Amino acid sequence: MTWSLTSAPDLSEQEFSNWSKLLRERVGIRLNPNQRQFLQSQVSMRMREIGEESFGDYFARVCDANNGHIEWSILLDRLVVKETSFFRHQPSLNFVCGYLQDKIVHKQLQESFEIWSLGCATGEEAYSLAMLANEALELAKEDAYFGVLGTDISRIAISVARTGQFSDRKLSFLPPPLRYKYFAERKPGVFEFDHELADKMCFACSNVLHAEEMPKLDFDTIYCQNMLVYFDPQLRHEVLDTIAKRLKPGGILVIGLGEVTDWKNKTVERVARTDVQAYVKLDNKTVSM
Repeated sequence: MTWSLTSAPDLSEQEFSNWSKLLRERVGIRLNPNQRQFLQSQVSMRMREIGEESFGDYFARVCDANNGHIEWSILLDRLVVKETSFFRHQPSLNFVCGYLQDKIVHKQLQESFEIWSLGCATGEEAYSLAMLANEALELAKEDAYFGVLGTDISRIAISVARTGQFSDRKLSFLPPPLRYKYFAERKPGVFEFDHELADKMCFACSNVLHAEEMPKLDFDTIYCQNMLVYFDPQLRHEVLDTIAKRLKPGGILVIGLGEVTDWKNKTVERVARTDVQAYVKLDNKTVSM
């Protein structure tokens, strides 16, 4: 077979089923039948790049226990959605800010304030949370330490996040005072996060299905927006059960509004608000909002 731009093989029903099962088992992503063309185009493109002509042979390559890990990582980066922006869903960020301010007012800051941006893509969400926390602490003239961990399954996205470099278009969502305070133009149209706050940022490639394998660090805030929608309903519950264990007593979990409607966990309580979907860890004290 000779590849061309106009003659790619069609993905059979069985092949689509095999790929769907693999994605579901390895990363929890659920493919709908109408995503078959997207999957076919992305897999075909990668096969073209490496000279592979058979979907079956390429599937075997990806699944090879000894040599398939790198190829799987490359393909996965083509399949996962990495689109995000600074200060996305302002009500959720305002809620986190209010939570931090409440802890400051009531002198409840511990030795450190830890934030986990889960599914952070190229880092805009994690940097937004860091700027938000820094502004709140500066306003209160508090010198408490805090750190932000950003994780995502995409190695390419995480590598971008670590550079802290973003286009002028990306920064258009930032209020000008924050833009000029935290970013410096390195070359025309490219800005870099240029603040001592960068020392408080950490990015890591991580699969949320294996969250229990991460270092045993508990968080004051876990922020997870627009990631759970790609999982089956039951898996969403399992993921939330796992990450809820990583909350400090009184800590908050913030997810995308409406991503899960029926999750219940005896260790957390949903916050009674309609503009955000957030939960408070119940052990010991319950944070008042």
